Amino acid sequence: MQAAIPEDERGRLATLRSFHILDTMPEQSFDDVTLLASQICGTPISAISLVDEQRQWFKSIVGLDVRETHRDAAFCSHAILEPGHVLVVPDATKDARFADNVLVVGDPKIRFYAGTPLVTFAGDALGSLCVIDRTPRELHAGQLEALRVLGRQVVYQLELRRAFEELRHTVGALRQAETDLRSEQRNQLELRDQLVSHVSHELRSPLTVIYQYVSILLDGLAGSISGQQREFLDIALKNALQLQRMIGDLIDSTRAGTGKLALDRCRIGLGHIATEVTASLAMVASAKRIRLHADVAEALPEAVGDPGRLRQVIVNLVENAIKFTPEGGTVTVRARVDAGDPAAVRLSVEDTGCGIAPTEQERIFDRLYQVNDCSNRSRKGLGLGLYICRELVLRQGGRLWVEGGPGEGSRFHFTVPVFDLATLLAPVLSGKNLERGTLAVVRVHVSPQADQEITQTGASPVGAAWQTVKACTNPSMDVVLPRLGEDDRSETIVVVAIADEAGAGILASRIKEQLTATEEIGRNGYVWEVTTTLLSLPHGRGNYRNAEVAQTVAGMIDPHLENTSWKRAA
Repeated sequence: MQAAIPEDERGRLATLRSFHILDTMPEQSFDDVTLLASQICGTPISAISLVDEQRQWFKSIVGLDVRETHRDAAFCSHAILEPGHVLVVPDATKDARFADNVLVVGDPKIRFYAGTPLVTFAGDALGSLCVIDRTPRELHAGQLEALRVLGRQVVYQLELRRAFEELRHTVGALRQAETDLRSEQRNQLELRDQLVSHVSHELRSPLTVIYQYVSILLDGLAGSISGQQREFLDIALKNALQLQRMIGDLIDSTRAGTGKLALDRCRIGLGHIATEVTASLAMVASAKRIRLHADVAEALPEAVGDPGRLRQVIVNLVENAIKFTPEGGTVTVRARVDAGDPAAVRLSVEDTGCGIAPTEQERIFDRLYQVNDCSNRSRKGLGLGLYICRELVLRQGGRLWVEGGPGEGSRFHFTVPVFDLATLLAPVLSGKNLERGTLAVVRVHVSPQADQEITQTGASPVGAAWQTVKACTNPSMDVVLPRLGEDDRSETIVVVAIADEAGAGILASRIKEQLTATEEIGRNGYVWEVTTTLLSLPHGRGNYRNAEVAQTVAGMIDPHLENTSWKRAA
């Protein structure tokens, strides 16, 4: 007899399909259940059967070599009609529903059947866990209960499998959404930065023209002007300069956000730069009756950084200090070896202004953030200055922070690394490199040609030569010592290379070839000379720690730097 169709057959089938289980490969977790059911009930055949529109399909089966049968012949089609009961057929030949069933009359000649419906958490019966025998029999109460328990385990496996698949798809969708969002954010940032860069560069030219013509009028080159006209022109000039600075900040901010902020790290005297900036802003401070002075420690060690960019940082910090300090106040620029880190020079800008609330002391370094102006003056700028300053300091191996609270004034500090030959050499003095046993000191002296007047055009010849030499080296085996950063007319560029005689010769030849092709050198009337010295690394190097090796090697190299601009700066 063909089984009736369940009342909510459409919903039941939709639930079955939601498990995505039909026609999948065998899985050990389901096979274990059918084997256990067969052994507990003592039957040769056991199966996990799922009933769809036209068939019963076996996710797992023991004792038969089939994967599905027609639904009309399925005992499980009857079992799912009573989800709360185990269907037991002691002798199929004596049950009117199954006596003429093809699976009873023919193979596999079913006589006994017991099936517990597989009911989902939502109440849909998808199929059954059944045990089958070819001879009539009964199951005792313990076996029936075990069958129910195993049936529930099958449902748990199905639900868990579906939940895992849904979770996997959700995670995949979230990851894809995150990827798409990041890609869109990158595209938006690139479009924004391109727009900012384009607009900024387009504004620079007309601003330069405005500045030039206003300067001509103020200098009286176009005729005499009245006092009131001079006052108006001064205002126009100041606003043009302010706008130029804003444009510069926009360009720097764009470059910082894309990692393209250019740096030219050299050996510098940070105290000298601090003194120079203090002197240049003295009149600005004086106009506001603010005492501005520098306090630079004696014998301050050289640092490594971009002098132009560090000057930009100091100017920004000092100008902010002057702005937020009331008349009669004091601004002090200090340069010291950092008390907490002897390998760094600390520069501080301290003022007696209104101070910054603790809640704002981190936010002031965010892009476009502007601190409340305690002086109640109209603010000028875009809120990019401190953001750019922090980026510039971080990219030079230092850090920038602020101290002080309301009524205490502000103390801005930043650090840059102290110049130390051993520290520069340490990264390439690894065990593998030391096994080579030798290193080479390659010196490239770049200077103007004798008896020739130098008219520089384009990029600095010394800077171009340094970049050319650096491009010829291997960072894992070679160290290019920082430029002096004081005299841009001549310099000796020094490379310390882990190499034998042959390797040193190859490096020197490569440098010569590239310097010959560097237009900025020949076009500006500069010449160069390359010399190489080969040194043996210390014996017993395996007993040294890396820092000790670096100190030893630095001592070996130092005499070979005599009579060079690099050595004279020390």
